[in-house]
Amino acid sequence: GFLISVISTLYSGLDLVYQKIVGQDMRSAEMSIFVQLAKNTDIATGTPGEHIDRVSKYVYAVCHALEMDDMMAKAYALASKMHDIGKLAIPHYILTKPALLTDRERLIMKCHTDYGAVILSSFSIKPVFKIAAAIAMYHHEQYDGKGYHGIAGDKIPLCARITTVCDAFDALTTKRDYKEAWSFDSALQYINDNSGSIFDPQVVDAFNRSVNIIKNIKNGKES
Repeated sequence: GFLISVISTLYSGLDLVYQKIVGQDMRSAEMSIFVQLAKNTDIATGTPGEHIDRVSKYVYAVCHALEMDDMMAKAYALASKMHDIGKLAIPHYILTKPALLTDRERLIMKCHTDYGAVILSSFSIKPVFKIAAAIAMYHHEQYDGKGYHGIAGDKIPLCARITTVCDAFDALTTKRDYKEAWSFDSALQYINDNSGSIFDPQVVDAFNRSVNIIKNIKNGKES
């Protein structure tokens, strides 16, 4: 019922995008769709619009540090922009609450991972949507298995393990209504302190190798 209506709204909201991309190649069409979905998510969540762009750039840098093929790195980076798309199905008062959530509200918020996977699985134009669906579903997993769905280690898709580190770092270093921004070094220390528990050690190592690039991105000096 409700989730189906959300998906229908997404499809109808993309009509204009499809009209604009007639005659373009599929890669351009794919990009346009993702950008529109990302904008929709920002509007719904009240999250600063730069967040998803920074996370995407962090993901791209980490993928290269992992010596990933550039085409796959770009796919992971693009797909990571959709990690919170499921928040479109979460009540607005919860998304914008300027305080910590209650236990009930946290349970509702946790559902955004399942909603995101369902929404993105509805699109099958390109494999990148499958990557995006996996990121949406599993970006709140923890390496030790204590995350949302209890999946641990390498059973968590690599695309999600990378996005988890990048998303957590940017969330920590970004001011929100309910918290102040952490310093770059404090957030980096948190990531390293939780390597092997919350975060994949291999991904954390790659993040550390990318730290100069990431610092420039955070400071708006990297495109």
